[in-house]
Amino acid sequence: MPRYYFDVEKGQCEQFIYGGCKGNENNFETLKECQDACTEPERASDFEKADFESGCKAAPETGLCKASFERWFFNAASGECEEFIYGGCGGNDNNYENKEECEFACKCAFKTFDSIVHVSL
Repeated sequence: MPRYYFDVEKGQCEQFIYGGCKGNENNFETLKECQDACTEPERASDFEKADFESGCKAAPETGLCKASFERWFFNAASGECEEFIYGGCGGNDNNYENKEECEFACKCAFKTFDSIVHVSL
């Protein structure tokens, strides 16, 4: 079934064929839905400002446990998703299993909030 996703590199919504299984939140039924969520400055994507603050602006936290999982966090200073090592428990919401999840959650919202949220780490 045809769907749309936000391509971070191109900065625009693109069409793709969705098989119906194991998708992520970067999956919109219409081009307009995708554009409204990711490209219009007055929109906040799926995030409210508080979600952006905790899920994208916070510094990465390894957590209290001693495991060694490769995870991704959004570096608000650079506007990019970067890898870090997660201990397996605790930490904060700026912790994504892969780069694609991080980019969808934060790069899309970052475009909206970078003009209204002072970015500092």
